[in-house]
Amino acid sequence: GNHATDVQTGTQKDFQRYEHIKENLPNQDSFIVKKFCWGIVGVVCDGLGSKQYSHIGSKALVDAIVKTAQLFDFEKDIELFEPLLKSLWDINISPYTENETS
Repeated sequence: GNHATDVQTGTQKDFQRYEHIKENLPNQDSFIVKKFCWGIVGVVCDGLGSKQYSHIGSKALVDAIVKTAQLFDFEKDIELFEPLLKSLWDINISPYTENETS
């Protein structure tokens, strides 16, 4: 099937800016590159620093995109991709809300 291999992945320490280190705050950015049998998926999520849990939201979205790519049948209606992705992201951010993690 659509098994993925990690090519590169990263979160807080990889992208941490100096002000985050100085203030001992999590970095809101996450990224991943995954290799599938059908191609490569690269994702960069820039979390919104004004949201308390944006570091959770950006990591949750990276994970949801990879999971969607693993599960989705690209020969079916492409319009089903976004609702699947949104549902997986909602699961990943739980118990937080979209507003807290965007």
